[in-house]
Amino acid sequence: TPEQRVKLFRRVQEVVRDRKVFVADFWNSGAVADGCISAGRVKGYLYIDWNGNVCPCVFAPYSSHNIIEVYRNGGNLNTILNSDFFRSIRKWQDDYAYKQPADKTGNLIRTCPIRDHYGMFRELLKSHNPYPIDKNADIALKDEEYRKGLIAYGEKIEELTTDIWEKEYLQSGGLSTYFG
Repeated sequence: TPEQRVKLFRRVQEVVRDRKVFVADFWNSGAVADGCISAGRVKGYLYIDWNGNVCPCVFAPYSSHNIIEVYRNGGNLNTILNSDFFRSIRKWQDDYAYKQPADKTGNLIRTCPIRDHYGMFRELLKSHNPYPIDKNADIALKDEEYRKGLIAYGEKIEELTTDIWEKEYLQSGGLSTYFG
């Protein structure tokens, strides 16, 4: 639940601050990574499954290319990185946070396109038509209740983290809150 995620966020902050141990958490370490790191962003990553399907993230199981087919046809990893699907995700990352000045950065506690901004992510899926890499991804793509649920999740996490972001990051020293 969004409430559990905020509780985990607080616990990770506590461990980092008190034990002086860095803990990486995909959904709660956005402030440390300058936002979402998917889609081959600079200092980021992408995910390739056992079948060669290349996805922007292990948690975003949609692919516009299969690396085996890309190489077979004379392409390389840049073919995928420069695809419209991956470029549109990186553009969103840049517009939301990565290439923004500190006072214009979006809430880095909620940077995940698929989890925190699902309405936007669904629009990218519609625009670029990547294929689901497994049965569950296909079901999720067609399930209206799933869509509504993830959008509601994003809205709730926004509600729960906006004050934290504004007061503990923007108004009082940024990552010093995280690292203590």
